[in-house]
Amino acid sequence: MASQAAALVKEATDLVGLISEVTEVKGAGAAAKALCPFHADKDTPSLSVSADKGVWHCFGCGLGGDALDFVQQSQGVGFRESLDILARRAGIDLGPSSARRTRAQRLDRIRWQASEFCHELLRSDPSAARARAYLRRVHGYQSGDVTGFRLGWAPTDPSVVPEHLRTLGVSARDMVEARVARNGGGRPFATHIGRVLYPVVTGHERVSGFAAEDGDGRIAPPVGGEGSLYGLGQARSVIAREGSALVVPDCPSVVAYHRAGLTGAVAPCGPKLTAAHLQTVGRFADRAVVVTTDEQAATSLLDSDLSSDDVALYIAEARYERPADLTRDEALSAVQAAIPLAEARLTTTLAGYRGSGNASARRRKLEAAKRVIQAETDPNTRMELAAAAASLTGLPVELILGSASLLDSSEDRTPTAAGLSL
Repeated sequence: MASQAAALVKEATDLVGLISEVTEVKGAGAAAKALCPFHADKDTPSLSVSADKGVWHCFGCGLGGDALDFVQQSQGVGFRESLDILARRAGIDLGPSSARRTRAQRLDRIRWQASEFCHELLRSDPSAARARAYLRRVHGYQSGDVTGFRLGWAPTDPSVVPEHLRTLGVSARDMVEARVARNGGGRPFATHIGRVLYPVVTGHERVSGFAAEDGDGRIAPPVGGEGSLYGLGQARSVIAREGSALVVPDCPSVVAYHRAGLTGAVAPCGPKLTAAHLQTVGRFADRAVVVTTDEQAATSLLDSDLSSDDVALYIAEARYERPADLTRDEALSAVQAAIPLAEARLTTTLAGYRGSGNASARRRKLEAAKRVIQAETDPNTRMELAAAAASLTGLPVELILGSASLLDSSEDRTPTAAGLSL
C-alpha cells in the first residue's frame, strides 16, 4: 500500500517545481541544473534534475533520489511525513491511515492561510499603516524583509481574521484548534489582536505558530511546537549546505542577520535555547554558533548545562542595542570570532586562578574545570580542553586530567611519575 501511494504522489509531483521551492533550477528537461542545497555548492551547479525520470542527483555531495527523498533531505522528515507532504501538495487523499497526520497538516495549513491574509494586510491595508511605520522606525524593515519572512498584521478588530478564514471554509472549531482563534461567546475571536506577526514557517504552506510583537517591542513566542526555530523555513537550505546554523536571540535579530547577508540565522521559539532546539538544528547541521548580545545572556549560556552530542556549540558576542543597528561587518566579525562553548566555559571557570591566594578557591575552580572537560564526549576535545586548562593554570596536563586527590594535595608542585598514573 505504501509503495502504491508513493508511486502515485511521485507521478503527480512536478520535481522541478518542488526543487525550485528550495533552490533555483536553471534549464529544462535532462539539462536542468541547480546549486545543491545540501552542501557548499556556491559557483557551479552540481545538482542535476531529470524531470522525465523523476530523479535528482548531486555530483558534489552524492545525495540523490526521487521527490520523496528530496522532501526528506530538505525538510528533515521521514518517509511517512514526506509522503503526506507531497500528497497534500498534489491534492491526493491517502485514506484513513494518514488521518492523524493529515489533521496536523490541516491545522498547519489553516495557520498558513491566516498568515498569508495577515501578511497582505501588513503590506497594503490602511489599518496597518502605523504598524508599517513602526517596523521601519524601530527595526529598519524594508519591503523585502516583510515579504521574505511573510510578516503580518493582526488587526485590532478580533473578528477580521476568523471571518476571512470562514470564507475559506474553515470551521470555528478548526480555527481554535489551530490556535488562530479562541471561543468568545459562541463566536471565534482572533488569538492575536493589534500585533505584528512573525509566522514560524516549517514547510510548503505550513506554519506551526506565530510570534507576536506589540507596540512596545515585547515579543510573545508561539505556543507549542517544541524545538521549533523561527526562520528555519527561510534558512534551512543554507544551514544544510554550510553545515552550520547561526542561533540569534529573537525574531528581529533573525531578520537583521539575513539582511546583513548571514542567511543561516534562526532563533529559538521560546524563552531560551534548549536541547530540543539543538535536536532540530542537528537534522540539518553539525555546528551551531549561538550569538549573545549582552553580558547577562552570555553568562546565562555559560552557566547553563546546554550541550549536544550531535551539534558542536560555539558562542559569539555581538553587542548592539537594537537588531536594526547591526551592520554586516559587525555580524561577520561576531561570527568569525566565535569560540567553542566548552572553551568559553573553561576560560570563565578558571578566570582569576593564578591570582588567587586562596588554595580552597583554586581547588574549587579546578574541580569545576574538570567537570567542564569531562562533559565532552570526544576524547580529542577533552585533551584540547585539558591543554587549555594547563595553559591557564600553569599546571601539567596530567594533573588537570588526574584524580581529585591530586588536586587536594599537589596543585602547586610537579607530581611524581607515580602520582601521574590515571
